[in-house]
Amino acid sequence: MSGSEFVDDDLAYAVQALRSELLNLDVDDVTVPDGGTPTPGAKSAALTAAGLMLVSTAPEVIPAVIDVALSWLKRQPLDVHLEVDGQILTARVTRKQRDALVAAYLERIGRDASEA
Repeated sequence: MSGSEFVDDDLAYAVQALRSELLNLDVDDVTVPDGGTPTPGAKSAALTAAGLMLVSTAPEVIPAVIDVALSWLKRQPLDVHLEVDGQILTARVTRKQRDALVAAYLERIGRDASEA
Protein backbone atom coordinates (compact mmCIF):
# COMPACT_ATOMS: atom_id res chain seq x y z
CA MET A 1 0.00 0.00 0.00
CA SER A 2 1.43 3.36 -1.00
CA GLY A 3 1.42 6.51 1.11
CA SER A 4 -1.30 8.02 -1.05
CA GLU A 5 -3.58 5.03 -0.37
CA PHE A 6 -3.21 5.67 3.38
CA VAL A 7 -4.12 9.32 2.77
CA ASP A 8 -7.17 8.30 0.70
CA ASP A 9 -8.34 5.88 3.42
CA ASP A 10 -7.76 8.44 6.17
CA LEU A 11 -9.70 11.07 4.22
CA ALA A 12 -12.55 8.65 3.53
CA TYR A 13 -12.85 7.89 7.26
CA ALA A 14 -12.61 11.57 8.16
CA VAL A 15 -15.30 12.54 5.63
CA GLN A 16 -17.58 9.80 6.94
CA ALA A 17 -17.01 10.90 10.56
CA LEU A 18 -17.84 14.53 9.79
CA ARG A 19 -20.88 13.49 7.78
CA SER A 20 -22.10 11.40 10.74
CA GLU A 21 -21.64 14.33 13.13
CA LEU A 22 -23.54 16.66 10.80
CA LEU A 23 -26.39 14.16 10.42
CA ASN A 24 -26.84 14.26 14.22
CA LEU A 25 -27.97 17.86 13.77
CA ASP A 26 -31.43 18.85 12.55
CA VAL A 27 -30.28 18.88 8.90
CA ASP A 28 -32.23 17.61 5.91
CA ASP A 29 -29.29 15.89 4.22
CA VAL A 30 -25.49 15.75 3.95
CA THR A 31 -24.16 14.56 0.61
CA VAL A 32 -20.70 14.10 -0.84
CA PRO A 33 -20.69 15.15 -4.52
CA ASP A 34 -19.41 12.80 -7.24
CA GLY A 35 -20.85 9.54 -6.15
CA GLY A 36 -21.92 9.92 -2.53
CA THR A 37 -20.06 9.18 0.68
CA PRO A 38 -16.65 7.70 -0.08
CA THR A 39 -15.88 4.33 1.40
CA PRO A 40 -12.47 3.39 2.82
CA GLY A 41 -10.13 2.52 -0.03
CA ALA A 42 -12.18 4.50 -2.54
CA LYS A 43 -10.37 6.51 -5.18
CA SER A 44 -12.75 9.26 -6.25
CA ALA A 45 -12.98 12.88 -7.20
CA ALA A 46 -14.72 13.48 -3.86
CA LEU A 47 -11.48 12.57 -2.13
CA THR A 48 -9.58 14.96 -4.34
CA ALA A 49 -11.97 17.68 -3.23
CA ALA A 50 -10.68 17.05 0.31
CA GLY A 51 -14.00 16.23 1.86
CA LEU A 52 -16.36 18.54 -0.02
CA MET A 53 -19.89 18.11 1.32
CA LEU A 54 -23.27 19.66 0.62
CA VAL A 55 -25.47 20.24 3.66
CA SER A 56 -29.18 20.86 3.15
CA THR A 57 -30.76 22.53 6.15
CA ALA A 58 -32.89 25.40 7.37
CA PRO A 59 -31.10 28.74 7.81
CA GLU A 60 -31.42 28.66 11.60
CA VAL A 61 -29.35 25.43 11.75
CA ILE A 62 -26.40 26.91 9.82
CA PRO A 63 -24.58 28.19 12.96
CA ALA A 64 -24.72 24.68 14.47
CA VAL A 65 -23.38 23.19 11.22
CA ILE A 66 -20.48 25.65 11.28
CA ASP A 67 -19.77 24.87 14.95
CA VAL A 68 -19.68 21.12 14.26
CA ALA A 69 -17.42 21.58 11.22
CA LEU A 70 -14.99 23.82 13.13
CA SER A 71 -14.91 21.50 16.13
CA TRP A 72 -14.25 18.52 13.85
CA LEU A 73 -11.53 20.38 11.98
CA LYS A 74 -9.69 21.25 15.20
CA ARG A 75 -9.60 17.53 16.11
CA GLN A 76 -7.99 16.44 12.85
CA PRO A 77 -4.32 15.43 12.81
CA LEU A 78 -1.80 17.53 10.97
CA ASP A 79 0.05 15.26 8.60
CA VAL A 80 2.82 16.50 6.34
CA HIS A 81 4.59 14.94 3.41
CA LEU A 82 7.64 16.87 2.19
CA GLU A 83 10.16 15.90 -0.45
CA VAL A 84 13.27 17.97 -1.09
CA ASP A 85 16.10 16.69 -3.27
CA GLY A 86 14.85 13.12 -2.93
CA GLN A 87 14.69 13.27 0.87
CA ILE A 88 11.18 12.51 2.12
CA LEU A 89 9.56 13.39 5.43
CA THR A 90 6.11 12.04 6.21
CA ALA A 91 4.98 12.71 9.75
CA ARG A 92 2.24 13.86 12.07
CA VAL A 93 3.20 17.25 13.48
CA THR A 94 1.93 20.03 15.70
CA ARG A 95 0.62 23.24 14.14
CA LYS A 96 3.82 25.01 15.22
CA GLN A 97 6.00 22.31 13.62
CA ARG A 98 3.91 22.40 10.44
CA ASP A 99 4.25 26.17 10.20
CA ALA A 100 8.03 25.94 10.73
CA LEU A 101 8.34 23.21 8.05
CA VAL A 102 6.33 25.24 5.56
CA ALA A 103 8.41 28.36 6.27
CA ALA A 104 11.67 26.42 5.87
CA TYR A 105 10.42 24.85 2.64
CA LEU A 106 9.37 28.20 1.18
CA GLU A 107 12.68 29.75 2.20
CA ARG A 108 14.53 26.88 0.50
CA ILE A 109 12.47 27.22 -2.67
CA GLY A 110 13.07 30.99 -2.71
CA ARG A 111 16.80 30.54 -2.18
CA ASP A 112 17.01 27.93 -4.95
CA ALA A 113 15.10 30.20 -7.36
CA SER A 114 17.41 33.17 -6.69
CA GLU A 115 20.52 31.04 -7.24
CA ALA A 116 19.26 29.75 -10.60
